[in-house]
Amino acid sequence: MTNKQRELPTVGILKQQARSLRQQLQARNLMVSHSTALEMVARQYGYGDWNTLSAKADRPRPNTPQQTLRVGQTLEGRYLDQPFKAVNRHAKLTHLGGL
Repeated sequence: MTNKQRELPTVGILKQQARSLRQQLQARNLMVSHSTALEMVARQYGYGDWNTLSAKADRPRPNTPQQTLRVGQTLEGRYLDQPFKAVNRHAKLTHLGGL
């Protein structure tokens, strides 16, 4: 399948795929670096290298609505697998601590 035939997962999921691939290869006594595993994942998606794949995966998706941030708006989510909650004050976000 070429890179134009499938929607790309997020960069975080792609990195997890590289970690999983590396672990599977290590279980078979095939040692590869994390960067090599990232390059292998890129080729699986039809890209020549990790930098190109990660740049394409980060681009806004046409069918995904873009969120408009408003002053006073509270945002919640996860970053680096940690929960966060923040309030948009002016042009900055103020961290409110863990959830």
